[in-house]
Amino acid sequence: MSDIQEEQKRLYKRAEENDIKLLKEEKELSDSLLLDADEHIKELQDRINKATRHIEILLEIALEQDSENVNLIDRLKGILNILKGKE
Repeated sequence: MSDIQEEQKRLYKRAEENDIKLLKEEKELSDSLLLDADEHIKELQDRINKATRHIEILLEIALEQDSENVNLIDRLKGILNILKGKE
């Protein structure tokens, strides 16, 4: 085999090793980003659940007081629907 062929073979092998290394690093980065996204989604869901509970309590208070402020009750119901994904 000539020197040129040997050099080509060496370069192809090196390129292949680099491709494998890049694919591994890409997967690690992708996994890390997915983990971060999952954590953020969980945190947002926890906040939505907490806000939903607070709005439900406010709505109960408004309804118990026979509030004539229908606008307040309607707004609270609207917010609850948004938080629950119904709107």
